[in-house]
Amino acid sequence: MTRLSVKKNKGTEYLYLEKPVRMGKTVRNITQYLGPKEKIFKKDIKKAKEEFESNILYIETKMRT
Repeated sequence: MTRLSVKKNKGTEYLYLEKPVRMGKTVRNITQYLGPKEKIFKKDIKKAKEEFESNILYIETKMRT
């Protein structure tokens, strides 16, 4: 399941899309940077999430090889 996370750096909040992927006994996160929180709108998040989920299978197979 893809989730939206907020990370704070020097007082500014940034948005990331994350998807945890299990590889054997370890769990890795595939992340995509969206931008500063105050400049991102809900429609931008929805569009980015759709693109991220459509490319996730390619990214997972690339990580496993």
